[in-house]
Amino acid sequence: NEQYDDVLICVADPAVRSKMVEVWSKKVVPFSSLVSPDVLLHGTVTLGKGCIICPGVKFTVDIQVGRFVIINLNSTVGHNVVMGDFCSLMPSVNISGNVTLGKRVFVGTGATIVQGITIGNDVIIGAGSVVLNDISEGQTVMGVPAKPK
Repeated sequence: NEQYDDVLICVADPAVRSKMVEVWSKKVVPFSSLVSPDVLLHGTVTLGKGCIICPGVKFTVDIQVGRFVIINLNSTVGHNVVMGDFCSLMPSVNISGNVTLGKRVFVGTGATIVQGITIGNDVIIGAGSVVLNDISEGQTVMGVPAKPK
C-alpha cells in the first residue's frame, strides 16, 4: 500500500493536471496547497484545494480561486475575479478587476486581461497578449489585441 503525507501536482498544462488529479484522487491522497509566504491573502480571497501560488503574486479583494490553480511568479489578480478549476497563470500575468476565467484556462507569460472580461473553458492565451474582449470556450488567442489563432 502506498502512503502519502501530501501531494502537489506542479504541471502547467491545465488539461494534463486535471487528468492527473482524477487519477490520483482514486488513490485517496491528501492534496495540499502551496502559497509562498510573501503572498498577502486578504480575508476576501478564497483558494480551492491543490493551489500553487508562487512568490511575488499580488491579490486585491473579493477573489475566488478554484481548485488546483497555479499562479506563477509576480502575477497580479484584481478585485472581483473568479478563476475556474485547473487554471494556469504563467509569470507576470496581469488580470484586472471583474474578470471571470473558466476551467482549464492557460494564460501565457506577461499576458494582460483588462477589466470586465469573461474567458470560457479550455482557452489558451498566448504570451504577451492583451485581452480586450471576451473569449469563447476552446479558443486559442494571441497578440495585441488578442485575436483567435
